Amino acid sequence: FNAEAHELRRFEALLDLVYSAGRRSALASAGLSCIFVAGGGLFLLHIIYNCGMMVTSGIVSIGTTISLAMYSFMAGSSYSGLMVAYGDVQKSLGACQKVLEILHEGGGVPSPPLPKLD
Repeated sequence: FNAEAHELRRFEALLDLVYSAGRRSALASAGLSCIFVAGGGLFLLHIIYNCGMMVTSGIVSIGTTISLAMYSFMAGSSYSGLMVAYGDVQKSLGACQKVLEILHEGGGVPSPPLPKLD
């Protein structure tokens, strides 16, 4: 009689699509975080090793090494903010695209006529 079963199946299918999109987004975000954290850790180990070698040979002082470490930490901490901002921009673009699709799709119900002013 009514299309409740059809609408329920359609809703469940769309819900599955949303779940899979969220899962892919989470996996991509986790992969990006993993790459940045691993790269940052390896870079930090490289700096520590090279600075240790330079301090023992007398090329740089410990103060210069600590200064470099502080600047590296400040620069590295901004990466997490950039990753979050990039993800937010991507989500916003997807939401805007969906809203524009709905707006361009056009409604099936026409607007009621305006009352006549006599």
